Amino acid sequence: MVERSANVVLRTNSSYAALEAVRVGYGISVFPDYVTKSSNLVAAPIDLKIVRDIWLVSHEETNKGARIRTVIDYVRDQFRQDEREWFSLPASRTSMGSD
Repeated sequence: MVERSANVVLRTNSSYAALEAVRVGYGISVFPDYVTKSSNLVAAPIDLKIVRDIWLVSHEETNKGARIRTVIDYVRDQFRQDEREWFSLPASRTSMGSD
């Protein structure tokens, strides 16, 4: 359940809308760290201790094929290589969950 607040001026489930709202001065928002790499936003020095799992989902019958498996393995490897840069993980969490 989301707690309602009179201080909230915009609620959206669109990251693009939230980003644009912050850009034009509506206020602040929570974004993944990589957003500051592709925008002129400045990260506030606040550690909210937010941790999210990322799921890569595929159908059981198709994920065994060589082409699909190659894509799955590539995406998983890319996230494992860059997860600290993209998501600022704490030092105690150095890799994503295993298979």
